[in-house]
Amino acid sequence: VVLLKQTIQQAVIQYDKSIAEKQEVHQLLFQSETILKMLESQVAELTITVGSRSSELEAAASAEGFAGKQAVIELLALPFDETQISREINAYREAEASLQNRIAELANSLSDEPYDPVLHKESTTSLMLLIEKQKELTLVLDRLYQAVKQAEAQQVELKRLEKELETARFRAANLASLAKLFKASGFVNFVSSVYLEQLVGIANKRFHVLTNRQLSMELADGNNIVIRDYLNGGHLRSVKTLSGGQTFQASLSLALALADVVHARRPGTDNFFFLDEGFGSLDKESLQMVFDTLRTLRLENRIVGLISHVEELQQEIDAHIRVVSDEEEGSRIVD
Repeated sequence: VVLLKQTIQQAVIQYDKSIAEKQEVHQLLFQSETILKMLESQVAELTITVGSRSSELEAAASAEGFAGKQAVIELLALPFDETQISREINAYREAEASLQNRIAELANSLSDEPYDPVLHKESTTSLMLLIEKQKELTLVLDRLYQAVKQAEAQQVELKRLEKELETARFRAANLASLAKLFKASGFVNFVSSVYLEQLVGIANKRFHVLTNRQLSMELADGNNIVIRDYLNGGHLRSVKTLSGGQTFQASLSLALALADVVHARRPGTDNFFFLDEGFGSLDKESLQMVFDTLRTLRLENRIVGLISHVEELQQEIDAHIRVVSDEEEGSRIVD
């Protein structure tokens, strides 16, 4: 029983202690809630204040030409050089003072000039007219510039078309030439003309040397051979005006040129040809020219057979055969 009483007394004491602690906790909780409400009220007030200050800062930054408060914050974060800033401020103040002095000087210089509102209005009107005229001229200049660019482009296109036209004309001329060649004997005549031109070119090298570079042969229209006389200013003249000896030189040059062409195409054949008369009616001077021409052939590697009734040729030709005509026996070799 005594032990039970002691246990009950301890439980009562513990209960009273718990009740007291609970009262203390309730009191502390009440105090905390009061403090929390005070803090929330202060936070709300501070939030309103911060918002108001932020708006004022944004307005002040905009008024000073900044993009916003963030620009001000970034500016304040930059390194601050008080000496440099001071120099710039002083320089600005000096420039401002100089401008103020200049304005004062201009004001003084204009103070003696009376203000004429009519003149001012007329000047303003003239200025506006000039500005409008300048705009019109600018538009005209722009149109002219565009026209020039368009003309340049057209000129480039024109040059391209002219080049194409030239190519087309050249092609048309070639086609026309081909058309003429294949009409009747046109192609044969064309080939003959080309061949004759080459032949005259080869023969002319020898003829020019034989005439001591005084004459040369050329092929004119109609495949006619003409003579260019360098002793007469290089004028052209007909082959009919040549002397007998010069005619022989021209004929021999053409014959040798033909023989060279034939031999070049058939190199296996012997390089020789025959001359049948052609100078029996020449005078003594022309005949001497023939002899001199024939002597030059001895220096070339070719065989030349000469048929002639001129007795003097026997003295110029070492190897010869003499043929006589007999009324009864006919032609026979004498020696």
